Amino acid sequence: MDLNSILKRGAIAGTIALSILTDFSLTGCSSNRASSLESTVNHGIEQKDRLEPKYKNFLFPMDGIVVLTELYEYPNAKRILINIPQVHDSSYVLVDLGELNNGEIKDYLKLVGEENLREANESQRDIYQILGYLEKKNNLEYVLLEGVIKKREGGESLAFYLSSMSRILEKGYFVEVAEEKKYEDFRYIPGAADLFAMTGSFRIEATENEDLLRETVDSLINEGLSGVKKYNEPRENYAIERASKLDGNTQVLIFGEGHDFRNNIREWNETHPEERYSLMVLRAVRGD
Repeated sequence: MDLNSILKRGAIAGTIALSILTDFSLTGCSSNRASSLESTVNHGIEQKDRLEPKYKNFLFPMDGIVVLTELYEYPNAKRILINIPQVHDSSYVLVDLGELNNGEIKDYLKLVGEENLREANESQRDIYQILGYLEKKNNLEYVLLEGVIKKREGGESLAFYLSSMSRILEKGYFVEVAEEKKYEDFRYIPGAADLFAMTGSFRIEATENEDLLRETVDSLINEGLSGVKKYNEPRENYAIERASKLDGNTQVLIFGEGHDFRNNIREWNETHPEERYSLMVLRAVRGD
């Protein structure tokens, strides 16, 4: 059964009513506000027997932002994974500013930390709008989230949010903002998904193996980004495996913007022909 057949059937078994995808692919773009492209994509793989998706992209206006939508449609796919790339708070890997004696290094790390947090805040604000749109259109039961090893909801998400914000403030970031009580300026940093989940809108599902995530964080602290890349593939594969065990024909996955799930979905589909996924990627586009 192809994706269009699923859309026409309108079956719902999980996070998002499949009709939302009908809006995206059929009515989401007018001729003057969106562009579209259909082709067969080949990501550098020359083997003729490799499973290849059809590719579509278009711009979709959504509650004050424009979302670049990429759709990788696989034949006979029974499910679709909606990946929303994110910038997240990485300040936990920086040296505690309070332990530094060298003022120059301290100032540099504070600058790097605040730059990351500002980018994270903007990214999570966009994701909050995307999730809000999806939540308003259809009820979300869960969202799969990077960095999570055990599902959380309600009070657990609230505790996570407060703990994250407390750590950020304790490290000395955004002191001037905190003093002026401009909470609205940086409230998205701990994460859009938890902002929703702590109100009971939906739960957050795990995507990570605990040991693998610990190795990744240790590598990031000791080696930087170059050391983390070797963990991307196993973590991405594990996230898809976790998603496959949950109910629902449509699933939302929020993961760092450095992750690319196209090859993982292809490999999953080749080894699981009865459980094939199509992939949709949503990225907010800003006109600044």
